Amino acid sequence: MRKNQKVAIAVATVIAVAGVTSILVRHSGSASTPRTNRAQVMTPQVPDAQIVKAIQNANVRIDGLSATNVGGIVVLKGYADPAAALQAATVVKQLGFARVANLIVARPPPTTKESAAWPNGTSPRHAASTDATFT
Repeated sequence: MRKNQKVAIAVATVIAVAGVTSILVRHSGSASTPRTNRAQVMTPQVPDAQIVKAIQNANVRIDGLSATNVGGIVVLKGYADPAAALQAATVVKQLGFARVANLIVARPPPTTKESAAWPNGTSPRHAASTDATFT
């Protein structure tokens, strides 16, 4: 063997030994110790009734409003115009929730003629669906 080959083999051996030593030192802890690293999301602990009350206190008009907190996601349901639905989602986010499932059915504001014909601002479709009976 030439001298250059011997030097290269010696350098490679030193690097390999240093690498193995580094791995052993780094992982010298007990292998049986479980290391569970989980990200924990901190969600506000606000009752559903308080979420509804916060939306009502913000003067957002939504017919049949309900709010349900499911694992940090607030599900909003009801009937309102699109602007009110967006405003309700903004109120919920101000309470500290990051995610809002806005299932508020968009309904345009009734005209004067429609509001006179249908009490409480309901539409014919809505009124028919609430009067139905199932057997």
